[in-house]
Amino acid sequence: MVGQPALLIALTISLAACSKTPPPEDEAALRKGCLITAGGIVGGEVQLLRFGHFGLKAPLDCVVAGILPDVENQGDDILASRLLVLRYQRESWRVALDAAKWATNPEGYVGVNSIDDAYDFKGLRVMVDDKTPARQPGITLWISYIDEDGNDEGDAKPFSLNPATGRYQEFDDKLGFKPEVKDPPHIRGK
Repeated sequence: MVGQPALLIALTISLAACSKTPPPEDEAALRKGCLITAGGIVGGEVQLLRFGHFGLKAPLDCVVAGILPDVENQGDDILASRLLVLRYQRESWRVALDAAKWATNPEGYVGVNSIDDAYDFKGLRVMVDDKTPARQPGITLWISYIDEDGNDEGDAKPFSLNPATGRYQEFDDKLGFKPEVKDPPHIRGK
C-alpha cells in the first residue's frame, strides 16, 4: 500500500504534468486592444492613463480618458469627455467603470445619490493616484465635473478598486467604500 506522503507526491507530479503554463501576455497587443475598445465606446480619440494589475491578485485593467476637443491638458490632471476603466476578461475588454455624465460600474451607479436629468455635462477633470485610499500600492481615480470654463464644480471624488468586491467604487474616508445605487431617484435641478 502506498503511504500518504508518496501518494501526495505522485498526485502533485500528475497535476503538474497536466497543467500548462499560460503564454506570456503580449502587453503591446493588450494595450492596443484596450485603446481600440475604448475608442469604440467613447466614439473618438482616447488617451491611455494607466495599465496593469492594481492590487494583489487584481485583474488586468486599463484606465482610458476620452479626449475633450480643443482642450490642452497641463499638469497631472486630465480634462476628459469620459473616463473608462476596462477589464480584460475572457480575451476581451469589458467596462469596469464608466464615468461621463454619471459614473457606473456593472452593479449600478457610483458616486451619486440622485440623478439630475437637466444637468448640462461639460466634461471631467481626472487625476490618477498610484496608491489606494489607504495609501497602499494600487489606484485611486479622483474625478470632478467641470463647467464650461474648465473649472471644477465641487470637490473631486475618489474612486478605487475595492479588493473585497473587485469593483471600482466611490471611497469615503469615514464610511469606506460606498455601495452602488441600483436605481437612484431622478430629480430636475435648475
